[in-house]
Amino acid sequence: MEAADLTCLPIRFFPRGTLLRMLLDAYADAPAVVDADRADWDAFDSFFHDFPEIADRCGFITVAGGTPVGFASWDPRELPDRVRIGHNCIIRKDRGQGFGRRQMEIAVHRILESHPAEIVVSTGASPFYLPARRMYLAAGFRETRRFSRDHPDADMVEYTLVPGGITP
Repeated sequence: MEAADLTCLPIRFFPRGTLLRMLLDAYADAPAVVDADRADWDAFDSFFHDFPEIADRCGFITVAGGTPVGFASWDPRELPDRVRIGHNCIIRKDRGQGFGRRQMEIAVHRILESHPAEIVVSTGASPFYLPARRMYLAAGFRETRRFSRDHPDADMVEYTLVPGGITP
C-alpha cells in the first residue's frame, strides 16, 4: 500500500473507542505513557464522538486498504494566531510506510483552510518519538523550543510551521 493511496474519513464514521484503541496501540511500547494518559485518551475519544460537528472540523481517521491506520486531530481555539495539532498517530503495524507523513500533509492542508498565522505541534524528546520528530521536520515544521512537563515523558520538543513565511 502506498501512502498516496490513503483516504481520510470523518471520525463519526467509526465506532466510539476507535481513537482510544489506536492510541493504545501506537503507545504500546511506552507503557508509562499509556498509564499516565489513558484516562485523557478515553475522554478525548468520547468528546469527539459526543460532538461530531467538532470532530468533522478538527480531525479525521486515515484509512489504507479499507482499514484504519491512524488519525490526526487539531485544536483551533487559538485562531487566528495558531492551531495546535493534538493527537497524530499511526498504529504500529502500519508504520514505516510514509503514512504518518502523508497524514500530516493532509492535516496541514485542512488546517490551512482556517488561515492560522502558525501551526504548532509538540512531541516527546525521548528516542521513542524520533520518528515523529523526523516526520514533523520532513513536513516543513521547524523546532522552536524544548520544554519539560510533569509527565513520564517530561522532555518535549515543540515545532512550528508558518504558512508562506519564515518559521521562528
